[in-house]
Amino acid sequence: MKTYILGVEATLEEIGVDILIKLKIVKASWKRAHYRAIVNWLKKYTPSEKASNLEKVKGYIEAFYHCCEAEEYGIAKNILSACPNPSTRNELHTQLGLWAYYQQQLWIYNQLLEVACNTDDLALQGNTLGNLGNVYHHLGYYRQALKYHQDSLATHQKINDRLAIVRDLGNIGRAYNSLSNYPEAIKYRQLALDIFIEMNNLKEAGTALGGLGAICYHFNKHEQMLQYNQKYLDISRQIEDSFGEASALGNLGVAYDCLGYPQEAINYHTDSLIIARKIDASSLESTALGNLGILYSKCGDYDQAINYHQQQLSISRRIRSRQSEANALRNIGLNLVKKGEITDAIKNLQLALNIFRETSSKHYEADILEDLARIYYDINQHILAQEYFADAVSLFKELGFPSQENVKS
Repeated sequence: MKTYILGVEATLEEIGVDILIKLKIVKASWKRAHYRAIVNWLKKYTPSEKASNLEKVKGYIEAFYHCCEAEEYGIAKNILSACPNPSTRNELHTQLGLWAYYQQQLWIYNQLLEVACNTDDLALQGNTLGNLGNVYHHLGYYRQALKYHQDSLATHQKINDRLAIVRDLGNIGRAYNSLSNYPEAIKYRQLALDIFIEMNNLKEAGTALGGLGAICYHFNKHEQMLQYNQKYLDISRQIEDSFGEASALGNLGVAYDCLGYPQEAINYHTDSLIIARKIDASSLESTALGNLGILYSKCGDYDQAINYHQQQLSISRRIRSRQSEANALRNIGLNLVKKGEITDAIKNLQLALNIFRETSSKHYEADILEDLARIYYDINQHILAQEYFADAVSLFKELGFPSQENVKS
């Protein structure tokens, strides 16, 4: 498959369909119009040299739409199998997510879900439900993501697709982790890891290891987090998975930071950022920028920290990642506190709190409530401080985590 569609005859031969012949023999005018549109988008569309990644693959996406309208579902699925970025070897629909074009992914997957229902294709239906769950997770809508993954699991169980079932288990574990339901997250993630190892599926096993490492962070088990993610990194490099490598490097940076090795942490996050930018992985780029901001804040360079978090905030809003947006706002707020800019700090923290509540991220909600409690205590608004702190304590107890005994540090 070519990187981009270069010529209609060659491209149509690659996807195994002779649209030009069908165009000559089909009689229905509405269908002829869609066939003609498919040919035109594949042959005549030429993006500019400075085109965005989305503009570069517009010909694919428009052709996919007209294939669906013409009820040429096989061709539509083949078009989505195109590989627009050889460095990642991802299919088009997956690559859109790596580029953080989540709205376009949602549109494509909703189209595919309709196709699956119309053709009674349970495999396609299950896969598409899972993909929708992944998109909603990236967007920060974790309850919706969980529902899609549960529906995907039920569908894949009907056709006994073992690989897909295990992927669903891992995705359900990830959703529970983001919803702060850590016992369920551990159960599903560990189950997925055990089966992936049994199946000798290294790529998926690596992802599961990274997921378990993320859960360790919440329990302050940083050595174990380090071990999980070192294995994740080794596997990713072994199978030349750049996305997995960047993700593992970032996780290792977090672990080294928690263990008190800031320079090692900076090195890992910098390496993660370099790879994320190389493969155009906006979500990973945003995470790396945020982690670097946290480290520079710990080193006392609050202006540089805010600079990194503002870059993170800009990317997060562009790709509509609510979780990342809230993290950036929170960290900007905390750095403004250290600079003595309390009013602006509270504004940013309140915006972050609203997002965490919207996305049901209870652990992060509790953290910010505690942040606000300490700020209000320091500016002698003790009644308001106690209200925020009481809310934080209540959430921490609900989640099974300790908090400070009182506001005063």
